[in-house]
Amino acid sequence: MRGSAVFLIKASRWDSLGVTASLLCIAHCLALPVIAVVLPILALAEIATHRVLVLIVFLMGILAFVSGYKRHRKRGVWIGCVLGVGMLLTAVLLPEQLVSEALETVLTVAGGAVMIVSHVANARFCRVCLNCGEGGCGAV
Repeated sequence: MRGSAVFLIKASRWDSLGVTASLLCIAHCLALPVIAVVLPILALAEIATHRVLVLIVFLMGILAFVSGYKRHRKRGVWIGCVLGVGMLLTAVLLPEQLVSEALETVLTVAGGAVMIVSHVANARFCRVCLNCGEGGCGAV
């Protein structure tokens, strides 16, 4: 048995969780301005929530992409991960004076979409990968 227990879960399962996390991040970014008008108290937790969602998206990406890349060696998946996480981190970490609400939304939606595409590609490569056998990437 090689690798830690976390990586024994199939990459495609981590990809499914990663897609879900990315979709939640996009939904949060698009819905929060509307919800904040109705429930202003939610605006107070916006920064922390955004950072937690980006952290979850990042972790799901790492768990899926490390496992998948070890098997199918597709660099494009890693490039997508780096681009997607880079956009998400830019939206979250840049000071509010440098990032407008519109730019933050564009970066978050684009970064989340890139992560979703990367997860779908990773899962697809794992399904057809000759190195993975019948168990898929990450199977022992």
